[in-house]
Amino acid sequence: MRIFFLIIIIALSGCVTGDKISSIHSGMSKDNVISIMGNPDGASSSNEYEILIYANRLMSGWSYDKADYKFIFKNNSLIEYGPEKIRQDNGASAIRAISAQQSLLLWQQQQNIYKKPVTATNCTKLGSTVNCTSY
Repeated sequence: MRIFFLIIIIALSGCVTGDKISSIHSGMSKDNVISIMGNPDGASSSNEYEILIYANRLMSGWSYDKADYKFIFKNNSLIEYGPEKIRQDNGASAIRAISAQQSLLLWQQQQNIYKKPVTATNCTKLGSTVNCTSY
């Protein structure tokens, strides 16, 4: 019976994201990270940057605290990673995870590397002159 419980404990501890993330290091490729962490819950890319999101994952085998983990790549090389939102499980997971695209955009803005695309709309032509409203 003791052996059964030991096997169960070992099997469950392998599911914990906090243990898996200890194998991750800067410079890894996206494929290497996915082979360790499993398939992400969200992904997005913008120019040479890409983000993988693992949402609502257990942080350790000894608590029910959960976190959203993000992995940011530049040209397929891991440059930043770790837990983004940490929450204690009080029985009601009410926090909505933001999408991978929103998370990447927010990170780029924080790093001052995001260039807002210019969108032209409401163009009018008067003779040979074209006037557009850009925002």
